[in-house]
Amino acid sequence: MIRLQVVLAGSMRALDTMAELADRLRQHDIHPIVPAADDLSAPLTPAQLVEVKREASRLHFAHIRDPRTSALVVVNPDRHGTPSYVGPNTFAEIAVAFADERAIYLLHDIPTEYEDELRAWGARSFLGSQDGLVSAVAEMKPRDHRHR
Repeated sequence: MIRLQVVLAGSMRALDTMAELADRLRQHDIHPIVPAADDLSAPLTPAQLVEVKREASRLHFAHIRDPRTSALVVVNPDRHGTPSYVGPNTFAEIAVAFADERAIYLLHDIPTEYEDELRAWGARSFLGSQDGLVSAVAEMKPRDHRHR
């Protein structure tokens, strides 16, 4: 029985870490939703690429807004010299999670450029500790989505 649903987010370059974290969450009867990898195997026109990315974003936002989702788990390793990188799409996903009253967990530190907002929104940082993050998520109570 799945007792909790969470959505994972982050740069597509962190998909391997998201998959590893998802496996660990499943061991605690938590249903993780991992973003689908961009399928860019066929050559796309610029307009087609925009549409593919638009639809991927819509789908991921829908998962975050799903009444069964209790938390957004952000995988934010260092990238391009930026510590605890959170890109624009991930920040937008965090904002949606906050607006819909989902818990927000960051695997790594809170990035300085978004520190004020993320602290105000109650984001919790686990400084790279998958064990700490998994334990915190496992202790969550499932959302009561019957009344939404």
